[in-house]
Amino acid sequence: MRNLVTAALILLAGFLSGQDIHFSQFYNSGINLTPAKTGIFRGDQRITAGHRGQWRSVPVPWTTYTLAYDRKFIPKYDEAESAFFSGGFLVNYDEASNLSDLTLSNINLTGSYTKILDERNLLSLGLLLGYAGRGFDESTLTWDKQWNETEFFFDSRLNSTEDFDADRINFLETGLGLNFRWQADSLTNFELGLGIFHLTTPEVGFYDNDDIQLSARYTLSAICNFNISQLMGIQVHSLAQFQGPYREYVIGALGKFNVSEEWGKRFQLHIGFGYRTTEALFPTIAIRYNNLYGSISYDLDLTDFGDGKDARLNALEIHFQYRIFNPKRMKGICPVY
Repeated sequence: MRNLVTAALILLAGFLSGQDIHFSQFYNSGINLTPAKTGIFRGDQRITAGHRGQWRSVPVPWTTYTLAYDRKFIPKYDEAESAFFSGGFLVNYDEASNLSDLTLSNINLTGSYTKILDERNLLSLGLLLGYAGRGFDESTLTWDKQWNETEFFFDSRLNSTEDFDADRINFLETGLGLNFRWQADSLTNFELGLGIFHLTTPEVGFYDNDDIQLSARYTLSAICNFNISQLMGIQVHSLAQFQGPYREYVIGALGKFNVSEEWGKRFQLHIGFGYRTTEALFPTIAIRYNNLYGSISYDLDLTDFGDGKDARLNALEIHFQYRIFNPKRMKGICPVY
């Protein structure tokens, strides 16, 4: 049965036109939502990393990694008060272990141009260009044709009669995005982002005569932060994501508690939860200490998959972030605060 599942998923990877990586804590991987979020953060430089491990209790565990770096480029001339550029890179890696190392990976350059409409409103246009590949290791697959019906044993020397034209497909990765940000202060803001990926809908079939294209992915995200008191703030976030027949909707909220405001020892605790309409509930906890941030969440599968709790499609997700603040600031208003 396991070999049948493996073979089926290899083929489905093509027939379903693929499904991109996704995170429950999508707000911690903003460039994966839209390249227009490049450089849209409080600070000058940012390093982010994320990991998601899911389906550990079923035969096909899935692991995802993401790493990004972005920064602002503030011009020195008078136009600095009306616009700025940002740039960076994004790397993603997705692997189905125990599934012939079925992988999807990409490395991308991202950039954005932000128009400062006024002190509270910013509009950003972003672009992503990169290199991507998906593939598998055919040597680890087993097939029914390799079953010796005479002596009743599996013989790997027998010809599987399977003949893939390729075990790896490489293609151009593309993306466009738009992001609007309203900000009252460093603790009260709202962002609405739109992203479109795989603009060229590249061919991704493992057979030459297949006409299989990677469907474009569309994202619409909203994140709102506001203060309740000096000691506590709230973040509310939502995501709608579409790719071919796949639909994903995520909603959630975090309570942000200011434990310490002492200079050099600023400490904030975040506690919250979210819900995905594919029937998963995920509690989340995070801490922010000065320029460092770390978060962890755990998806609790609410479906009837499998015969018991050990067969649930649960997932563990971890994110880290480090921000750098340069001492020099642009003349006039701060672009993002």
